[in-house]
Amino acid sequence: LREYMPSMVQTMRQGFPQLRLALSEGLQWQIEEWLKDKRIDLAVTLLDGELPDGCSCEPLMRLPMVLLAPRNSKLRSAAELWRKVKIGEPLICPMPGNAISRSFLQRLKRQGVEWPIGMEANSIELVEAYVRKGLGIGLSVAVPGRSAPKGVRALPLSSFPKIELGMIWQKNP
Repeated sequence: LREYMPSMVQTMRQGFPQLRLALSEGLQWQIEEWLKDKRIDLAVTLLDGELPDGCSCEPLMRLPMVLLAPRNSKLRSAAELWRKVKIGEPLICPMPGNAISRSFLQRLKRQGVEWPIGMEANSIELVEAYVRKGLGIGLSVAVPGRSAPKGVRALPLSSFPKIELGMIWQKNP
């Protein structure tokens, strides 16, 4: 939202100059709670599972998953990891309940690959920071128009499912 929201707000204010917004970041489970408790009217978040009661949604985009490796890592593709008997690098993931982590781990299991989470992070930015410091290999998504962070190399996971990002809103805000 740091990348796209400013231009969206400018566009909305052209048609609605009196529009007031309160923008908040939250974890996926928090956002669902806020919607359920009617503390927020609209959220841009990962679409995964059941919607909170009284809500509608609209998919916006599908984001491909990627692994992030430190720039100086010898690892050049995710396939190199799957060929190992045991993956030695710690896996840095968003919290296990997150749609990205859940989808990734389910796909690994289907492929017969065991790679337990070595470190949990509550944001993609934190995953990136830990990878940049050389603490392991991170799980993330490729955001259109955004290159891999400095000091980090993105390894595409083209055979993995894409993660759906969308809007969820209260039907009667």
